[in-house]
Amino acid sequence: FVAYMSRKDAERAMHELNGSQMDSISVRMNWGRPVHIPPQPIYIPPTLRDLIMPPPPSGLPFNAQPNTKHRSSKSQDILGREKELAKLLEHATVRVIIPHDRALLCLIHRMIEFVIREGPLFEAMIMRREMNNPQFRFLFDNQSPAHTYYRWKLYSILQGDSITSWRTETFRLFKDGSLWLPPQPQQFTSGMPDEVFEKVKKETENEIIVKPEITIPVINPNNNNNN
Repeated sequence: FVAYMSRKDAERAMHELNGSQMDSISVRMNWGRPVHIPPQPIYIPPTLRDLIMPPPPSGLPFNAQPNTKHRSSKSQDILGREKELAKLLEHATVRVIIPHDRALLCLIHRMIEFVIREGPLFEAMIMRREMNNPQFRFLFDNQSPAHTYYRWKLYSILQGDSITSWRTETFRLFKDGSLWLPPQPQQFTSGMPDEVFEKVKKETENEIIVKPEITIPVINPNNNNNN
């Protein structure tokens, strides 16, 4: 049995693999009986894992990732040159990653709740009081994934988004600043993004070799929850 986190990915598997050949074996796929779907997948494809893992340190504010065209092995050298830095930042992208630590995520959301209710002075008070508390490191390290998430989530809520649903289009948080790329809501249950799926499909379409018949039942997750 192969159980998918989302119906979208299960349907893709049915469409792409049913009737295909693997090592001279004809693959036939059918829907199986529903099984319990865990909150976290057992296996995450490398291309999807790249989307949910923090990017490498760039040395730029909010760990913005320079556009390939403007990336330089000497990017650290331009930090003292205002015009070059401004251009680099304008063409960079801040990727927002949802923290995997549930306790940290809850703390960030609680902090946002109070900052929205009490205002920026509350944030300043907490920063003074918790300066040496590692749990509140996300308030000080503006290149950490947790700080980036905190700043984006605070802005998102103030723009009318909810805690579980938000806009995913890129935007500029600061004038002439870097583009911000929000995370995908329900990143495991919403299926692999179309552009990522098409990229992987092109990379692997020539790897399936055309061989006795094997049946692979595919679990429809909607039979389990919301068919």
